[in-house]
Amino acid sequence: MRVLLSIKPEFALKIFNGSKRYEYRRAIFKNHEVSRVIVYASDPIRQIIGEFEIEDILHDELQVLWVKTNNHAGISEKRFFEYFTNKSKGYAIKVKAARMYDTPLPLNSFMVSSPPQSFMYLGEEESLRGGEAPFFIKKFPLSLDKERSQTRLGEGIKGERLPINLIMSGGAG
Repeated sequence: MRVLLSIKPEFALKIFNGSKRYEYRRAIFKNHEVSRVIVYASDPIRQIIGEFEIEDILHDELQVLWVKTNNHAGISEKRFFEYFTNKSKGYAIKVKAARMYDTPLPLNSFMVSSPPQSFMYLGEEESLRGGEAPFFIKKFPLSLDKERSQTRLGEGIKGERLPINLIMSGGAG
């Protein structure tokens, strides 16, 4: 089973370049058969940009969770604790294998009309409109160029550069 997760672009891109190996959540899906996450990069990208396999889901007291995950958190300790304000425990989804799509996809590619607030279940039977799987890029190096508000993705399958416009946004991921 798969879930569609809304993730801020800043954090979604860190998942795909390998600097963020945990996606933090205040609440988590209840279905234990979920094994794959489809990543919807929220505003300003507002598209599905890739997916990752779930290696594990940690649930613990915040201090313990931070100690277990901080080396690959992709966020600062301050942001981590701000994100979990008024919570005593949190969840960390451990990323196993992340693959960014060659071309971002609109929500309706997965027959979804509006983005989820947090997550949405997608069964294995929901396929892309048109029946074709998205292409994946080979490498995931990213460089954030805040002055131009643009993110440059690594080389695509045919070696072309693949830009996605991005205005850096705040929050935790």
